[in-house]
Amino acid sequence: MIKQIWTVTIYRTLAICILCLLYLPSTAQQWQSIGSGLNGEVKSMVVNPAGDKLYIAGKFTVADGVSVRNIVCWDGSNMIALNGLESDSLNNLDQIDGIIYFNGDLYAIGTIFLSSDTNWYYIAKWDGTNWSGIPKASFALGMDANAYAMSVHNSKLYFGGWFTTIDGQTMNNVASWDGTNWAPVGNGTFGQISALSSYNSELYAGGFSLLGSEFIVKWNGTKWDTVGASSGGPVMAFQEYDSKLYVSTNIGLGILSSSSWTFPATGFGNGVILDFAMLNGDLYVGGAIPQAAGTTVNNVAKWNLTSWDSLSSGMDDRVNAVVNFNGELYAGGDFLTAGGDSIMHIAKWEAPSWINPSLFNNQQQVIVYPNPASDLVTLNIELGHPSNIFFELYNVHGEKVRSFTSSQKFVGFFSVTLDVASLPSGIYYHTLLTGEHSLTGKLVIIR
Repeated sequence: MIKQIWTVTIYRTLAICILCLLYLPSTAQQWQSIGSGLNGEVKSMVVNPAGDKLYIAGKFTVADGVSVRNIVCWDGSNMIALNGLESDSLNNLDQIDGIIYFNGDLYAIGTIFLSSDTNWYYIAKWDGTNWSGIPKASFALGMDANAYAMSVHNSKLYFGGWFTTIDGQTMNNVASWDGTNWAPVGNGTFGQISALSSYNSELYAGGFSLLGSEFIVKWNGTKWDTVGASSGGPVMAFQEYDSKLYVSTNIGLGILSSSSWTFPATGFGNGVILDFAMLNGDLYVGGAIPQAAGTTVNNVAKWNLTSWDSLSSGMDDRVNAVVNFNGELYAGGDFLTAGGDSIMHIAKWEAPSWINPSLFNNQQQVIVYPNPASDLVTLNIELGHPSNIFFELYNVHGEKVRSFTSSQKFVGFFSVTLDVASLPSGIYYHTLLTGEHSLTGKLVIIR
């Protein structure tokens, strides 16, 4: 059902004032829930190579009402179970600590119990249909402790952690996997590895006392070496950004460039960054960070090369993972609220949506809100010249599901509402046609 609320021609200045008031950002609305969320913590997220699916891993058994086991796939509309994992019925130790794609398969690290195998594994993979344990990556079969980090480097998958042996070979906390065979990486490291990254044709490892008192070292294909300067403390995460390697340490955010360190941000309130994500040229971080250089951020923040910005009021507990999926920031962790709203462990950051990026340019503008929506959607349209209005809403299959056509030409501010209560959850695309001009945008409907 489409109901016209009002039609009125008004002075342009008044139209601008009304639109500005409507567009003032609402901190409680900019963090959006993903369905009903999860019933346990998120530890890691990764987007598949095609870019159309987000995999979410941690320790949970329900995702938006779907029964799962520590991992789920989000396709933008629905949660999809990856069947084949079991619970640790004895000690409840099963969980997935990290996920990554390698050679088309999804690799997972943690304490993983398979339905098809009596052994439990530290490393397993999902081929799109089935789970399987990685050979020898089980305590019973030759791996003596957990892996905590993964990185693809020079066509191999590297694992770092706190293990000594795999398949009878001495590894000392780091090993490479080519898809078939295990191999040591030099003599390994002395201490636990918590982060790995491929940067400038070398493999960087961060952690705790890796070579003597060094917290970060690099592998050049032949030997392990220091980076020429101290990080000042244990390393938790890496991210390449602005042609530099950004490093999370217990004293703040460090930047490694040409074997020298700078620390553009300290003062994280005795907290630490746990993950990074890139979005629209900015660097986003999640972690246990109440502050960032004096700015209250509550566990999630944005860095724009010069300063830190909060994202609404942040989260009430730790953010373990952040990722860019379909041009939007997703955050997962231990939190139960985001932006002051009850949002369980997984959230999406979505600023209010303007379809036309140049504000008030004597053409047409449209605000679609709320977004996401569930029952009614309001369209606030500003027209810079007399025009008929043709509005159409399409699903992801290209099928028109809603439309509106004005009976006469209008100029100024115009508002209508659309009833979308009968439409299923998912992503929709809308088009506004006015004379020679066309504007498009995205609408998310959730249940």
